[in-house]
Amino acid sequence: MLEQNCVIAGVSTYRRAAEINSYMSGEAISPSTIGRDVKKVGSKIAAQDQAFQAEKAGTIRSEILNCESDGIFISLQKETKRKAELRLAIAYTGKKWISGERYRLQNKMTLMAMNITTEKWQEMIREKIYSKYDLGSVSLLAVGGDGGKWVGSSFDLVGVKRMERVLDPFHINDVMRAAYGQEINVSDTLKTLYQDGFNAISQELQTLKDKGVTERPIMYQRHSAKMYQGYSPTMYQRYSAKMRHFSTG
Repeated sequence: MLEQNCVIAGVSTYRRAAEINSYMSGEAISPSTIGRDVKKVGSKIAAQDQAFQAEKAGTIRSEILNCESDGIFISLQKETKRKAELRLAIAYTGKKWISGERYRLQNKMTLMAMNITTEKWQEMIREKIYSKYDLGSVSLLAVGGDGGKWVGSSFDLVGVKRMERVLDPFHINDVMRAAYGQEINVSDTLKTLYQDGFNAISQELQTLKDKGVTERPIMYQRHSAKMYQGYSPTMYQRYSAKMRHFSTG
């Protein structure tokens, strides 16, 4: 019954789930009961994910393994904290074109967690990836995400010797437009960035920063200055076409 309540709640509201389950069981069930059931089952799943240990290596082979990580803040009810950060991670071997701008990820692995340390998050990702992919065949781990510290380090324990961090176009575009959208042609600047690497636009951005041209939040300028540190310009050139479909946002 618990699992049934959660499945229905996952595709509707707690109130609607209570109505459906009450009809199916013939017993009155309140939305609060549905909420408690979801919390119980969710806690069990979270504990299983955190305790998971890979018993054997995966069999999916790929020369390049694409990985992404990001965080999203969600609102909490009846808790001491009003918000909590949900950590998300995904890995896949490639993308298959469906139609138009739609692509399907191939050999996808997903993982999420909340209220854990960065070290534990790294361990969870390591175990999941090891159990699914043949890491001996992977020569490059392409890690996408924003410039956040824990985001960029999410895949540090995977064990692939060559790892390149790639800022995805969603976050690059977001930061560039917020900080410099009224002073430069952002589309042209991004085109130069993808074709020639960060060094080709660094002087332009430094000049704008020195002039203090914007009153918009300084965090965007600081972020834009830091977000490229440790990221290889060659990755922009090599994967510029793929990156336009490489979204974590």
